[in-house]
Amino acid sequence: MTACKRSATRSKNQNVLLHILGYFKEDLDSFEKQELIRLISQYKDGLIPLIVPSP
Repeated sequence: MTACKRSATRSKNQNVLLHILGYFKEDLDSFEKQELIRLISQYKDGLIPLIVPSP
């Protein structure tokens, strides 16, 4: 229940998305990785919604 009390933020979501990206590093080529990192950065900056960079 303690974990449920913590609010999600763009920064925390970005951290989670980057960790998830690590699980796919063997399956993605360099362009795909850079594209996902770009999308995650745009999400953190508030330019796109969370659903866009989700793998």
